[in-house]
Amino acid sequence: MSEPYILDGLEFGWDGYSHEFAYRVYKAQRERFQRTSHLTAVSEDNIDQAPYFVYNTVFTNGKAWNTITDKGEDASKFKSLSTKAVFGWHALYNDEYTDQLREAIRNANDPARGWYAGIYEANGQTNKAITANTNAIILESLCYRKYGQLVKVN
Repeated sequence: MSEPYILDGLEFGWDGYSHEFAYRVYKAQRERFQRTSHLTAVSEDNIDQAPYFVYNTVFTNGKAWNTITDKGEDASKFKSLSTKAVFGWHALYNDEYTDQLREAIRNANDPARGWYAGIYEANGQTNKAITANTNAIILESLCYRKYGQLVKVN
C-alpha cells in the first residue's frame, strides 16, 4: 500500500532506504498505468458499501494488484483509485503522472463535507465514503507542499 510510504515522506522526510522503498512502490503503480491504462494509486480505504474497508495493494497474498478485506478475503470488485494516495504522491513527486492522477479525482469531493475516498476502478463510480483519515492525509499533503516535512529531526 502507498500510505505508510507517503506518511513517512510527508511527516519525517525519507532517509536513503525509505526513499528507495517509496519510489519503488510509486513506480510500480505508475508502470501499471503505462501497461494497462488504469490510473493507479492504491491504499487502504473505507468504502461506501459492505465490507466497508479494503486494502488495495501492489502485492499481497501472492497476487499483484490485490484488493482484500481485513480477513484476507477477495475484494477485487472494490479496487479503487485512492484520493489520499493521489494527494500524497502528488505532494512528494509532483510529476506528469501525479498530474493525471489529480485530474482523475478532481471532482471526487463534496464541497461542504470533504473529499471522498476514491473512484472504483471497475465502473468509474465515486466511492463516497468520507473519512477523517482521507481528509487528514490530504491536509498533510497540502501542508507538505507549502512547508516541507512536518517533523524536523535535528
